[in-house]
Parts: sequence; C-alpha cells; structure tokens
Amino acid sequence: MTATEQRNGVLIFVALKDKKFAIIGDIGINEKVPKHFWQETKDLMIGHFKDGRIADGIVEGILDAGMQLQTYFPFHHSDENELSDDISYGKSN
Repeated sequence: MTATEQRNGVLIFVALKDKKFAIIGDIGINEKVPKHFWQETKDLMIGHFKDGRIADGIVEGILDAGMQLQTYFPFHHSDENELSDDISYGKSN
C-alpha cells in the first residue's frame, strides 16, 4: 500500500467472521483530505453490510472512495497502476 509515488494507496480490509472492516489511506491521502474523509464511504458500506449485501458494500465503497479521491488525485493520461488490484483472501480458522 505504501509503494506509490504519491503515497496515495488505499486498503479496504473486511473481516467477515468478526464483522469488522477498515479503510486505510496512505499518508499522501491523509495529508490532503479532511479529518473525517472516510466517514461517508464507511457509512455507505455499513448500510450494505447490515442488509447482508457484502459484495455490494465493497463495490460501492471502492467506487465512492475513487470518486472522492479524484478531487485530490486527478487522473493523468500518463498515470500507471502502481499497485496490484488483486483481492487477497486470508485463511479462516
């Protein structure tokens, strides 16, 4: 997450079994955005999660965060994806 030039990576961590999640922005984001920047995305995701729509919540959270972050990190035609978009699945015990 910290391996981007502008330090603008985002990690969305979802622990289904524990019913917890976190949205973590790298330092480049947190230096630019308002203090409660992630609250809207968090609330949007929680609404879906409470209705049992986990995948919808994750998708909507990613889309919402991306739209908000465009203000601070607008797309440039020379941009390259510096991080993998892969989903990591941990083992559940």
